[in-house]
Amino acid sequence: GGPHGTEITLTAGDVAVVPAGVGHCGVQASHDLVIVGAYPAGTRDTAASRGDADASGSVAAVAMPAADPVLGPDGPLMTLWAAAPPA
Repeated sequence: GGPHGTEITLTAGDVAVVPAGVGHCGVQASHDLVIVGAYPAGTRDTAASRGDADASGSVAAVAMPAADPVLGPDGPLMTLWAAAPPA
């Protein structure tokens, strides 16, 4: 995130999962872009998910979801999330 963040281009069929607290913004979008915001069961909106300045430390507390929201328990999100370095 931020002014020097990495720009990523998505194409039809792509899915991007952005964990709470990770800076992001839409630079441009087609008219048919669909964005779905959700929290895993048992979680709630937090300072980290809103990007509040006092969120330091709470990003690391975001629990790994029980399953990849697109491909289920064996989906790639599970491996990627587990391998991500701590915040």
